[in-house]
Amino acid sequence: MNGWLKLYNHIIDDPKIRAIAPGDRWHFVALLCLKNNGTLDEPDELRDELIAISLGLQIDEVEALHKRLIRWRLVDANWQPINWSKLQQAQDKTGAERQRRFREKQAESKAVAEQALRNALPVTEQPLPEEEREEEKEENTSARGAGLNDVFEGWWKTYPRKKGKADALMAFKKLKAFERDAMLADDLDARYSDTEEQYIPHGSTYVRKKAWLDDLPRRVNQNRRNW
Repeated sequence: MNGWLKLYNHIIDDPKIRAIAPGDRWHFVALLCLKNNGTLDEPDELRDELIAISLGLQIDEVEALHKRLIRWRLVDANWQPINWSKLQQAQDKTGAERQRRFREKQAESKAVAEQALRNALPVTEQPLPEEEREEEKEENTSARGAGLNDVFEGWWKTYPRKKGKADALMAFKKLKAFERDAMLADDLDARYSDTEEQYIPHGSTYVRKKAWLDDLPRRVNQNRRNW
């Protein structure tokens, strides 16, 4: 049986959960695990004893716990968690296909951006004396600025939350060449494809705070079950 279950983060703000004693909160989470592994679906004559063993309680303590959880409508008379089926819906079957299309679109846009960068910037940047750096800066500002604009536009198409474009472009132009390379190499799919848009930083925030330097989130098995 699958070892994962859905445990929504709003459980910590649920007034019914907050109303019960801290020990009962832990027991309730343990009961969710027992439901997920099939223990709560055992015959009545075995179920209470298995629950007592799993929770480390005496039978009379299990009965008292059951009454408290029923009172707050967290479980029913048969120990079944309320709204279990609703909260444990199967994984969206279209999710894998949607992520595949997202990755293909991102890869295409990234290829365009990388080609534009190669056209705009030298492969290596040799250090120059101060005077020569200033002269080169004056000669190449317009051309390089236009090239960086193209690179930025290619990257902007791949970024999932398009807020603060002007600020993002300004910050992008201030980056050093190796920082731009690292930013363009960042796997935005791995970083944000499982994140709701409202929690993704604005594009300007991503660039200014150099978010590509942050560790990528750990991927979780797509077949998991969550409460």
